[in-house]
Amino acid sequence: VGAIGSVFRLSIPVQAAIQIFAAIFMALMALNLLDIGFLRGWIPTLPDSLRNRLMRHGTHSSFYIGLLNGFMPCGPLQAMQLYALSTGSWQTGALSMLCFCLGTTPLMLGFGLVSGTLNRRFAKPVRIASGVLVLIMGMSMLINGLSLAGVPLRPLTSNTADTAGNGSI
Repeated sequence: VGAIGSVFRLSIPVQAAIQIFAAIFMALMALNLLDIGFLRGWIPTLPDSLRNRLMRHGTHSSFYIGLLNGFMPCGPLQAMQLYALSTGSWQTGALSMLCFCLGTTPLMLGFGLVSGTLNRRFAKPVRIASGVLVLIMGMSMLINGLSLAGVPLRPLTSNTADTAGNGSI
């Protein structure tokens, strides 16, 4: 990704659009995990033609599926890819993605191991917690994307606080 960044740079509006798209996809996935609305039971999968083509490669199919993981709409992953792209150097981009990989792999492996050993009683709470976490990350990504797009976002403030120091409410 860093090597691609040395050839051309993404404009701010394109970066914003990528982040907004990822945020929308993450929110839809979170709503699916939470069993809310029309997304109940919807699970995105690879198209059959692509899946069959990948599976024909036998032992190498896992490698190709792993490469495709780099295209999933995951907020933190895309943020790191945008950073690697912005470095403009294949070495720095590769190093930043390696650090991201080393930081997330233990967490992902641990989560996979723990979730595989949980009995059905804990499956629903874990799914709800996962959905809430994905929704929070999606909303954070949406705020970042909208901010990049120039949409003015102001923090929520309370009007009842005494900010002037004059005792008025």
